[in-house]
Amino acid sequence: RVLEYHPQTDRWTWSHAIPEERRRGGAGAVLADDGKIYAVGGRHTSGETGQYFELVVPEMDIFDRTTQSWSVAKEPLPTPRAGCFAMAHRRDVIVLGGESIVHVRAHDEVEAFDTINENWRALSPMQIGRHGSGAFIFDHYIYTCSGCAFRGGWPEMTHMERIAAEQFA
Repeated sequence: RVLEYHPQTDRWTWSHAIPEERRRGGAGAVLADDGKIYAVGGRHTSGETGQYFELVVPEMDIFDRTTQSWSVAKEPLPTPRAGCFAMAHRRDVIVLGGESIVHVRAHDEVEAFDTINENWRALSPMQIGRHGSGAFIFDHYIYTCSGCAFRGGWPEMTHMERIAAEQFA
């Protein structure tokens, strides 16, 4: 389910349920310049089968606040993963890092979804893969810090990385 905050009343209410349940999604969701909310990444986990990292969610769900409805992006996330972190920058939804069964080290991939053309493109990778982090843009750079270097939550990282933003839309 999705919680929606109303700053005018300082209250939270339950909103439209996201169509694809997921654990460890990319920042849960980000609000892009087009006014839509994008939920990307995540996984299903099955303790019964021991599948903790295999069942990643490749679809990206999009909530249109005008029509109050969800849709699915035409193209799935190119590198499906959980624990990734997402941010909006101009017309792009940028997805960084994450974890999956593909390898033990955290993902270093950085991918951008163009919200106008509705397609993905690969960007320069991070110097060191990480998951469970966050990102923000300041003065033409994307910054990310902390997170974990390997799937499963270890070791915790203590350094920051700065990525030049000229490669973004």
